[in-house]
Amino acid sequence: MGDDYRLVFGYEEGPPVGVHIRYGCTPSVDNGMLQADVDDDVRRLMAGLAP
Repeated sequence: MGDDYRLVFGYEEGPPVGVHIRYGCTPSVDNGMLQADVDDDVRRLMAGLAP
């Protein structure tokens, strides 16, 4: 997959938090403070959520 995604999570208290998922990068998940890699299950989930 060559897609990039940005997810924004809203919470009852505090500001929204954004997370970038960039395929082809290591790590592929980054929000400026935390980083992680995604597996195939997450990739399938993201592809199903994308418009």
